[in-house]
Amino acid sequence: MATLSVGAASLHFEFDQGPTEQLNLSVIYTASKEKRAFGFGDNAYGQLGLGDSADRAAPTALNAPGYITAAAAGSGFTFWLTEEGKLYAGGWNANGELGIGGGGDRNVPQPVSALQSIPVKSVASGYYHTLVVSADGDVYAFGVNSNGQLGFSAGTTQNIPVRLGYLPPIAAAATGMDHSLLLSVAGEVYAAGSNQYGQLGLGQTASSSSFVRIPGIPEIKAIAAGEQYSLLIAANGDVYAFGRNQSGKLGLGHTTDTNVPTLIEAMDKPVKAVAAGATHALLLTEDGKVYAVGSGSRGQLGQGNTASLNVPTVVAGAEDAATIAAGRDFSLFTTNDGQVYSFGLGDQGQLGHGDTANRLVPEKIAAMDGYYVKSVAAGAMHAVLTIAPRPARDSAISPSQAPFDKYTPNQTDIAVVLNLNGNALTGIANGGTALQAGTDYALTGNTVTIYRGYLSGLAVGSANLTFTFSAGAPQPFVVDVTDGSPTPTPSATPTPTPSATPTPTSSATPSPTPSATPTPTPSATPTPTPSATPSPPPSATPSPTPSATPTPTPSVTPTPTPSATPTPTPSATPSPTPSPPATVPGAPTSVTATAGVKEATVSFVAPADDGGSAIAGYRVVSSPDGVEATGSVSPITVTGLRAGVSYTFTVQAINAVGSGPMSAPSNAATPEAPPATPTPSPATPTPSPAPATAPGAPTSVTATAGVKEATVSFVAPAADGGSAIAGYRVVSSPDGVEATGSVSPITVTGLRAGVSYTFTVQAINAVGSGTMSAPSNAATPASAPGSSGNPSLFDITGHWAEAAIERAVALGIVTGYADGAFRPDANVSRQEIAAIFIRALQRNTGAGAAPSAFRDAGAIGDWASGAVGQVAALGLMSGYEDGTFRPAERLTRSELAVMLRRVYALNGNKESEPKDSAAPAAYADEEAIPPWAREAVIDLTQLGIMSGRGGNRFEPGAYVTRAETIVALLRYLDDARKS
Repeated sequence: MATLSVGAASLHFEFDQGPTEQLNLSVIYTASKEKRAFGFGDNAYGQLGLGDSADRAAPTALNAPGYITAAAAGSGFTFWLTEEGKLYAGGWNANGELGIGGGGDRNVPQPVSALQSIPVKSVASGYYHTLVVSADGDVYAFGVNSNGQLGFSAGTTQNIPVRLGYLPPIAAAATGMDHSLLLSVAGEVYAAGSNQYGQLGLGQTASSSSFVRIPGIPEIKAIAAGEQYSLLIAANGDVYAFGRNQSGKLGLGHTTDTNVPTLIEAMDKPVKAVAAGATHALLLTEDGKVYAVGSGSRGQLGQGNTASLNVPTVVAGAEDAATIAAGRDFSLFTTNDGQVYSFGLGDQGQLGHGDTANRLVPEKIAAMDGYYVKSVAAGAMHAVLTIAPRPARDSAISPSQAPFDKYTPNQTDIAVVLNLNGNALTGIANGGTALQAGTDYALTGNTVTIYRGYLSGLAVGSANLTFTFSAGAPQPFVVDVTDGSPTPTPSATPTPTPSATPTPTSSATPSPTPSATPTPTPSATPTPTPSATPSPPPSATPSPTPSATPTPTPSVTPTPTPSATPTPTPSATPSPTPSPPATVPGAPTSVTATAGVKEATVSFVAPADDGGSAIAGYRVVSSPDGVEATGSVSPITVTGLRAGVSYTFTVQAINAVGSGPMSAPSNAATPEAPPATPTPSPATPTPSPAPATAPGAPTSVTATAGVKEATVSFVAPAADGGSAIAGYRVVSSPDGVEATGSVSPITVTGLRAGVSYTFTVQAINAVGSGTMSAPSNAATPASAPGSSGNPSLFDITGHWAEAAIERAVALGIVTGYADGAFRPDANVSRQEIAAIFIRALQRNTGAGAAPSAFRDAGAIGDWASGAVGQVAALGLMSGYEDGTFRPAERLTRSELAVMLRRVYALNGNKESEPKDSAAPAAYADEEAIPPWAREAVIDLTQLGIMSGRGGNRFEPGAYVTRAETIVALLRYLDDARKS
């Protein structure tokens, strides 16, 4: 049996006579999850993971370590993320880019060991650094840290992941050349690293080695970082850009750099994704269109030329896009049906077309035909594709509704065209009754023919059929069944009525009997009247038949009826055909409009045709604005219009059947504004006020430094926008510390001593926030009198552990971070607690177990390596059953209690041990304390070393904070000195 490859295939049928026939097939990949990914382009460092360093010009399959759901590509290295949240890396590793420690480059995927026990949600790779977001919102950073882009001390290269414990829960990360962005779960954005061009969006160009929140932006849903610039997507689909603007890549219509997030006003459609390359960017709108902006020197904008663009411009042919990616000078996007396209620079094969030619417009990567490409990642000069089982797509039918007339001469089959989208028709049903293929309908190619023989058996009304398919949703089909058969016309032979035979008036005249056979009277020869033929009008002297065998009236001639002329027979005229069913009314005519004060009166003539049903009312609609009014007769007044705007109006009649067609538009009418309120001089009316706007910017902003604070003075804006100013907002740079107030001056607290700040001020009224002022002069807050002046304590002011932290810093037990923060409420990792304990106990002798005794020794930071060995040797901490230490794992409150209890035993502080170690700790959550920690928690509580949190709860499983650790250690040291 022949095996067909994915893609196009042709089968040739040869016969003993006649021509050869050909069948063309499209072979698609529909298998379940497969452990494969594809890569192409530059492979000098093994970044494609194929076991060698040869470039690939066409997609080449990687036998991945698991089902790959996402990938990230940096400058010469790649990360692959499996469905289980495991992270693998390959390629360039000169500076720890892979997060696996040292050892040089890797040309096959390697597990990032330090993160194997942590489910990874997403990964972002910059030029030489990477940020990983875990499933629980933690961030891990590694690689080059030349400008603090990892979020801690600049200049410290990190070759294993380090958790950044001072951040709120994070949803996503983005990495640029040497700066980084983080998106919090709450929709805030934090930035760190190089800020030479304002790419951190902080209103200035000073770099930051810690993540600082970007102020003054709306809720954000997506982020991207490129070469010295950044892009943000707001929750409403607006895009903001900032940083370096070479070639106009910010999309602002110019090439000037900006250090604050600035709205890309040229985008008039909601955007759902952005991709930032080196000198160009891509934007993907909600309706699946791709826009490109920036440098087009290699065709990376897909415009068919090499010109640059400073406003986003749609990429022709990219109209059903699902994902986008931007490399150094090339672009890619996938479509909703799983295809992938590329364009731009191709010198390393990074376009995947099997050659090294550039492409100026999008071209489908034919080698991936038949596969469903789920996502694409672009590095500097290589790309990685992930594939997935092809998702089920709904089939479509056209039309979805059709009429059928049961009148035999009008009966026709109904044809329905199917757009199967890879599915197969499995049946058609009418309610719970299935139609029979071949009898009730036939399928020929993609067309279903429903036979008239089946349709003629349907009852008049709507028949709701359902088309079902092998995958996707069923599709409804409605047959509107009518019966146009003519109404039968009565016989042209009139039916006699009783009045056609006069009734005798004389008592001598016998009463007629019901007999249909008349009997002649004695004086005349009657004309028989057959029952099938109506009698002609009676003669002037009719002879009624009194009975079946009447007795002649003796010698008396019957008296005729008073009228010699009989009443005509009504049934001689056929009955009229019933009236046709009612329809919607026609359109009103002669529509005119007369303007008033913010209103217009619309007159019209009722339609000539009411559709056979009385008109119940009318609906008037304005253009523009679509303001509506209703009424039962003409005229109708439309209120709520804008003064000074030219309107036309259309009118629609409504009856019991429904709404008729709209009339032709009326003449134009322009409503007036209400009369102005006159000033004291009646001859000069006051003009109408203009609509209120946001206020202008405050001026003359000055700052005066205080102790960890600054007082900011300013002059109110000259223009309040027509609405009273409600307050002001002051923002510091750096740090983005904010303060508000109703008048000048406003004091900004919580600043760092010794740091030079400038401040901007923004006025706020009922309409919204105005523009920011120009920056103030620089002001440098001082330290508190008598303090060490250490700026590392700027974020502990007012903290419940402020005094203890200052004391611990003075004792050398702990230090602040390089950016001047202490982060008292950040969690503490196992390697960090080891270093803190060794410094507090003054046991830093250098002796102890070698950290290499642990399987994950390579993940332990150099700064903590000795301390980890010593706490292990002292018995204060131990590894896990699998031989790992897990240095980045956070410490719980139960574990801290056990460590402190071991310190007591280590130092022989018998006098300080509790007298009743079996006494209960009396916490509300006592039962939650694990057995192995219960004794330690009781002892330390009785000693006053540790205490509960709110609600008398110990919270044994909660992660301990830096502040809690310091307080507990200092209490131990104080207690130890007493003994």
